[in-house]
Amino acid sequence: MLLTQALTQFGYRLSSPFYELLIKKFDRSGTGRINFDDFVQLCVVLQTLTAAFRDKDTDRDGFIQIGYEEFLNMVFSLKMWGKDR
Repeated sequence: MLLTQALTQFGYRLSSPFYELLIKKFDRSGTGRINFDDFVQLCVVLQTLTAAFRDKDTDRDGFIQIGYEEFLNMVFSLKMWGKDR
């Protein structure tokens, strides 16, 4: 799968079900494939979410513990929602 290969080259190690979710979310054409523009958008979202996660993952073990409201605050503060989009 090209998406898996591309994101692996960028350093992401994600599960097969997660790649399937990404295709469902970013396949605007409904073909089961992601167009280049959608791929760029996917990469921006993934990088933004990863950076927000890393800010909370202070010991760099791949796990964070946050409350629900802190999670919502983290996600909605990102520059990919609402007016920041």
